[in-house]
Amino acid sequence: EAEGAFCQAIARLDKLRHETPGDAALQSGLAMCYNNAGLLYSRTEKRKAARAAYRAATEIQNELVRHFPEDPEHK
Repeated sequence: EAEGAFCQAIARLDKLRHETPGDAALQSGLAMCYNNAGLLYSRTEKRKAARAAYRAATEIQNELVRHFPEDPEHK
């Protein structure tokens, strides 16, 4: 049930991310969603899915640092 909710949230946020690429708050929320999904997958022994979710979160966070280097929230 929780896994399905994360998948839906990620899909919706990812769609919005592509529609509004400059929205840092949305990107940050998506990264948090991926991170939380990674936590869930880790706790349910789905290591491959956890690594993929953590990797996606890290990539988005790194993009935020590159695009908003002066924003302390993304450092």
